[in-house]
Amino acid sequence: MNCPNCDLINPPSAQRCDCGYDFKTQSMQMPYVRQEPAAPGRWGRWVLWFLAWTSLRGLLSSVPEESWIWDLGIWMIAITFCLGVGYAILSFFRLRGIQITNLTPRGQVMDERVTEKVAPPAEPIQRPDIGDKFFDYYLDPHPELAPDALRDCINKGVFKDPENVVWYLFVRVARDNLWLIRHYEALFRASSGGRLVILKILQQLGDEETRRLLEDLIADPQFADVRTEIQAAVEDWPAFAIDPLARPVSSRADLDLLWCEFRATGRTEPVLRIIDIFERPDRIRVKLEDWLHERPPEGRFSRFLWTQRRKRLVRRLRVEASIFCDLDRFEILTPQDLDCHCVMQDMSFDHERAQKIAKLLPFSLYGEDDRLLFKAAARWSLASHARQHAIVWDLCESEAAKRTSGCRNLLLDIAAHSALHRAD
Repeated sequence: MNCPNCDLINPPSAQRCDCGYDFKTQSMQMPYVRQEPAAPGRWGRWVLWFLAWTSLRGLLSSVPEESWIWDLGIWMIAITFCLGVGYAILSFFRLRGIQITNLTPRGQVMDERVTEKVAPPAEPIQRPDIGDKFFDYYLDPHPELAPDALRDCINKGVFKDPENVVWYLFVRVARDNLWLIRHYEALFRASSGGRLVILKILQQLGDEETRRLLEDLIADPQFADVRTEIQAAVEDWPAFAIDPLARPVSSRADLDLLWCEFRATGRTEPVLRIIDIFERPDRIRVKLEDWLHERPPEGRFSRFLWTQRRKRLVRRLRVEASIFCDLDRFEILTPQDLDCHCVMQDMSFDHERAQKIAKLLPFSLYGEDDRLLFKAAARWSLASHARQHAIVWDLCESEAAKRTSGCRNLLLDIAAHSALHRAD
């Protein structure tokens, strides 16, 4: 019988054609036999290249160097040599099993006609999202959901990072609902994972009953893995109460604490503390202004070279970093906060941009990394919350009318970015 795909004549008992057509299912399948084309010989090509090379050199030996034939021969030899080197490189990759054109292993055949059915991917496991919803507590306050939300966050690995202070959200909610302490204690006894996080929460909220519970659990073999931490908590009882509104904002952990305070209460005081960060001095602007006011060196030639270097640097800052400087008036015309402008692209930290601009600046940023990263983190977090929470967006717009200089420009930037995100 003839194959409807390639017209190859097959015996009546054939189940599949050599091309891969399956007579039973009437569909294209993988062929039973795959014939690979013979690899082209390479030695013959090398012999031809050697003969061409030798012939050209022999021809040039009998031609005077002043002749145009000599120049043509030299070009021919150079081209032949380059072709030989290129073919040698391609041969090396082929011997290593690599095809330059599609980066697939040599010998692997990509047959687009194969239509074998593939099992559909398994449905993703639906995980409870009560913990995610709880992070917007002020929008829909239900304190009775706090224990389940805490358990869900532990199971999802939210607190695997020891520097993650999001657990303070559960502390802040329980301070207004002290009956949650007993539920946290029950979760501490029942949960085999996340006990260190729950212990931190109990240290902030616990009373004398909580302390007695922890003393009893020190000798319990089920709590052997956290016995040292429980002993330290009992000895240091009560722990210092965390209040994000009363402590200086100097790290990204402080930013997270302030955002937990906002998400638990919906108050604007924590957000205002974050906005105050942008009132701090713009370190890169201060250093660049000092550079602009540097006095020229003595001597006409030295002053000429000094002036040309400054002009060249100002031009590169304008073209490559969008930082505009006026050498005549010793002013920086770019209104943005340069600390954020030099390390961020849009609203996110850009490592490549930071490195590029750091090389352009006429001074070192050594020792300023933490300060710059902290301000960038504050800007990113404020922009992220402004997109999600109308209260933060409105606050950015209202504070922009009160603030000045770089802080005002940052707030206007964030408000505009949030409006674009909301298609407003």
